[in-house]
Amino acid sequence: MSDHHADDVQITETTVGWLGEVRVPFGNVWEADYVRADGVAARGLTGVLFLPDGEQRVGAGSQVRAGDGAWVVHAIEGEPPRAVITLRPVALPIDEVARQTQEALMRHIAANTADEDERREAERDARIKAALDQLAREGKLPPRMSTP
Repeated sequence: MSDHHADDVQITETTVGWLGEVRVPFGNVWEADYVRADGVAARGLTGVLFLPDGEQRVGAGSQVRAGDGAWVVHAIEGEPPRAVITLRPVALPIDEVARQTQEALMRHIAANTADEDERREAERDARIKAALDQLAREGKLPPRMSTP
């Protein structure tokens, strides 16, 4: 293939490839009408990418999103059932990158905060139980107070 880039992703028809960290099956190649990323209708060799959000029929110039990334279909070449799709990563708009980064940071903070809160609560409960156990051993607890 001409104009091949190091970051290109190629997936052979009836196999599964990776777009970033997302497994994406590719198949059902035939000539059909489709819409390119710039909104222009086109006709040519197309195939279906089975993305987590649903199936998408694509052809050269189509753009897809998977996970945190976006790819443009550079080409679909060959004859079914062994046609090959070549996808090229595209830069996301800076506001989209900022949104994704903020969401990831908030998920990280929430997960770590919850873990830290649980750890602190467990340590506090252990200190209270140890103090009550000590008081019980010394006979300093009223009869109705006992620890489990």
